[in-house]
Amino acid sequence: MSALADDHYPPTTRGRTAYLLFRFITLFFATLMLIAVSVAAGRLNQPSWLDPTLAPGITSFLYSLFDIISVVLGETRSFYLTRIFLDGLLAVGFPIAAGFLGRLAVPLMDGVARQRGDRDGEAVEAMGAVILTCMLIQMIIYGGVSFRAVRGWVSRRAAEGKGGEVEDKTGKV
Repeated sequence: MSALADDHYPPTTRGRTAYLLFRFITLFFATLMLIAVSVAAGRLNQPSWLDPTLAPGITSFLYSLFDIISVVLGETRSFYLTRIFLDGLLAVGFPIAAGFLGRLAVPLMDGVARQRGDRDGEAVEAMGAVILTCMLIQMIIYGGVSFRAVRGWVSRRAAEGKGGEVEDKTGKV
């Protein structure tokens, strides 16, 4: 069996519920982040926030959505190497995007708006905090999924290298 042929993922597979839960969480936070940045850009006049948030937000949303659909409807999931690289890239990309967003948002979130009693300033602070929190949570989840994929790929390669048969996730050879 090839190291890439781990796509069969039936409902009886150990860890499937946790995998789907993490994908649903990333889908939720990607959606929340996209809504928050849309509000910040349109209602709060912060269009520069779109640049560092749309690319990772849309990528996270679509990747999680397609992975959930393939696991639930097709009983398959992404290959190890896809999870290693795409989840890993998102885990690295979110802190980079958060750094750019922080550079734009932190000067607006310094509390001056609260001192003046500016309601839009408070909303900008809240939206900035929501977006940055969503990025942080997704970064942690994608890093964990990528790390698990690396561990699974390495253990599968080691088992194949010993000449033994590799069991799939259902316990069948």
